[in-house]
Amino acid sequence: MNAPIKHRFSRRALLKGGALTVAFALTGLRTASAQGAAVASRILDNKQVDAFLAVNSDGTVTLYCGKVDLGQGLRIAIPQIAAEELGIGIDKIKYVEGDTALTPDQGRTSGSSGIQRGGVQIRQAAATARKALIELAAQRLNKPAGDLVAADGEVRPRAGGAGIKFAELVGGKHFDLKLDPKPLLKDPASYTIVGKPLRRPDVPRACPFRKNSPRRSGRRPASPSRASSARERRPRPGQTPRR
Repeated sequence: MNAPIKHRFSRRALLKGGALTVAFALTGLRTASAQGAAVASRILDNKQVDAFLAVNSDGTVTLYCGKVDLGQGLRIAIPQIAAEELGIGIDKIKYVEGDTALTPDQGRTSGSSGIQRGGVQIRQAAATARKALIELAAQRLNKPAGDLVAADGEVRPRAGGAGIKFAELVGGKHFDLKLDPKPLLKDPASYTIVGKPLRRPDVPRACPFRKNSPRRSGRRPASPSRASSARERRPRPGQTPRR
């Protein structure tokens, strides 16, 4: 089967009466189809909760933000806002920004509109979703909604006891809810995530602007195994160079 092919054909002979068969594999077809299905299932109406967030079956929450981070710190600020209002750890937040096939139209990114508009809408969506999750858990636990609290990715009794994970309540499904423009928001005095100095994902640990960074001084720390050098400059033309 692996013997080399000894027959040779000239282009003239092939064009004269031969047939050409071309075969290729669509290796990316399944991936493209899966991506297309994900896009088709997205709701982009910014009056709907589902346009801004989705509770996944693995317990994570995906945020969809129409604003983009141009250095303002939205990639940490927006997840902080949503995690706080929803009642889940920020480590469980997945963030999608500026993809017009996946994120709602929140207008252009300029000035401080990322938080003033984008953050406010996502906060409203998270608060609306939290209320819905508590109401679903109240039915499952047979308890008044006022006796329940959403925290750590689950709804549980305020007095203590077993709760129900967000993923068990609505994981992988749509909320099918209109965004409440005036939801019951959390009291800032109870915040545990918003206002905390969390690391920005767009700022590397070795950024020269970070405190105690090796690059803050513009040079790497000295190492015994590495030769070092320094520039010599003349204060004025004709003078002796100095370090």
